[in-house]
Amino acid sequence: MFLDLRPYRHRDDKQDKYKELLAAQHDEHYQYQPVFDVDFFKPHTPRTTWYRNLIHHEAILYYNEINLLMAAAKDDNEKRFHVYSALHKEVGEKLRHVATETERLDYKLEYINPVGNHRLKEAHLAEETYIFQYLKTELIALYLNIQEAFGHHLNEEKKDEAE
Repeated sequence: MFLDLRPYRHRDDKQDKYKELLAAQHDEHYQYQPVFDVDFFKPHTPRTTWYRNLIHHEAILYYNEINLLMAAAKDDNEKRFHVYSALHKEVGEKLRHVATETERLDYKLEYINPVGNHRLKEAHLAEETYIFQYLKTELIALYLNIQEAFGHHLNEEKKDEAE
């Protein structure tokens, strides 16, 4: 969602491009079992499916990476550093950035809710809202999973989904 992957920079791309990108995507798998999983609306276009898969696979890669870092850490101070960095500097910072962007661009969850009364008429705005809301949800799950797996290395109280 950063730099060249921002969906609003590719509004004119055809869905066929994303069909090709989907065919080239490969799956990532958890090496460590997370506690929280994302349950989100089903994507309806190749574009939203590609972004959804990309976001999900990156979250899996990051979760696997943080688990490997923790396993290789030499002492508790190093583990606390990795947990703090993950929650506050990496995942936390991305969450704040996504919150700022969704607010600035008016990408409200109610705009894509299938049973809501506020559905967007413009397809590109609905897709972008879906992508940003899915990213936010995946980041929240990643934050909660890291916190749950390594909470004993936190110097603060755990946060819940709402926080």
